[in-house]
Amino acid sequence: MTEYIIIVALIAVSAMGVHSVPALLFVLVGCIGLYVSFDSLQMTSAKINLMVRIGTGD
Repeated sequence: MTEYIIIVALIAVSAMGVHSVPALLFVLVGCIGLYVSFDSLQMTSAKINLMVRIGTGD
């Protein structure tokens, strides 16, 4: 999936020109940040649910 996004971004950069590179980098970094934060949030939620089911409060 990420390879597809990178290929599409490279095609867009070559089609739009040099001036759009900072904007595309900003969007790419933002998407990666959202993915990482949402993924870690899911992991935290999964850990909390596991602790509740096991019965430990730690």
